[in-house]
Amino acid sequence: MASLDEPVNGHTNGVAALATLPDLPEEAWAPPLDRYRDLVCRDSEAPEAYHWASAVVLIGQLFGRRVCQYYAGDIFLNFQFVLIGATGIKKSTPINLAPRLFREICDREGVGTLWGVSTGEGLLSKFAENEDTRLVVCLNELRALFVRAKRDGNQQLGSILIELMDAGDKVDNPTKSNPITAVRPFMSLLSAATPESLEDAINDNDVYGGLLNRILPIGGVPGGAQPFPEKPDSIAVNALVGVIDDLVTRYGGPTEIRLEKNSDAGELWASWYQRYYERQTGGAQQDGLTALSQRQHTHVRRLALLFAALRGATRIDVEDLQRALTLVLTYFHPILERVLQPITVDAHRRLDVKIERILREKPMTKRRLHQKLSGRIKGGDFQRALSILIDLQSVVEVTDGMGGKVMLKWSDSDD
Repeated sequence: MASLDEPVNGHTNGVAALATLPDLPEEAWAPPLDRYRDLVCRDSEAPEAYHWASAVVLIGQLFGRRVCQYYAGDIFLNFQFVLIGATGIKKSTPINLAPRLFREICDREGVGTLWGVSTGEGLLSKFAENEDTRLVVCLNELRALFVRAKRDGNQQLGSILIELMDAGDKVDNPTKSNPITAVRPFMSLLSAATPESLEDAINDNDVYGGLLNRILPIGGVPGGAQPFPEKPDSIAVNALVGVIDDLVTRYGGPTEIRLEKNSDAGELWASWYQRYYERQTGGAQQDGLTALSQRQHTHVRRLALLFAALRGATRIDVEDLQRALTLVLTYFHPILERVLQPITVDAHRRLDVKIERILREKPMTKRRLHQKLSGRIKGGDFQRALSILIDLQSVVEVTDGMGGKVMLKWSDSDD
């Protein structure tokens, strides 16, 4: 079980960091999730954590708005996950498998799957077709979502995603030409990415603007080679579907699952939250890790709600909360700290790396380089970083023979 101690600091870069992370803790596999693990993980090369996340997304969608928890607004079981790992680690296998195994109950409950997102209007229109639309958005490459959100004319995609993730009663796009309103939309995200692809696609607006910290990262070590993977046993699958079905229908209508203040769980929550609050507000300036952790308390409450719902309970007990804290402190936080923080943190400390990456592709003018960097980078910070690189002769100024423009070029570039 997790302690209330602060997470241990330590930084590694990229895919290599995933190998240093702890496994998904056993506490995550609360019944009946443990039965899902027995069904799909034994003959799978994909990390077990990927299968856990896929099952949790689908089960949360099946509960829909039947269960909630009030925490300065209603929290539901609509989870947002990104499976992070190297290319070839079988990230797409769990994403495809869970909807197939739960297809029967998903069809009856009206839970759909949307493969791909192009525009904010297009996404919102899917939820506007009917009230209480439930959709799992599946993306084999999360990078594409962030790239599309930055295109000219598509800036609303990010804000619409945030509103859908918050599962409010109404999300609209009140444009004069094409007004769209979705009533009680219920979206979950199941996506995949490599650390390198996220580094190329994410800027500080994604980190500090609130989109990235709504998505929980899932990492893991692949299983052994499976040259002849077995199909999950159909009888066992049907039995598990029946168990999930019974749990979902037990909550006949909207049910608030409470975290009682005067209970062991309430005392544990108050103790942890005080430390969390002091850590988040103690710094003079918000850094990348603080921004990525900004909704950690909400993730704890959502996970505790999940474990209570899986028991068919009407209140969150200390065991439910302890499971949630174990997941956040010993699993999710280390991934934020060692994998996501190094590729998103603090543009001011990473300007030289970003400048190098851009100029290695091709020379460009100073103005164009600043535009490519975008994000929260101020002109003064950009000029200081560039001056240092020029002094070090890492960046050189050359004259374009065609137009006579002064171009910036990485000194050891082949261009």
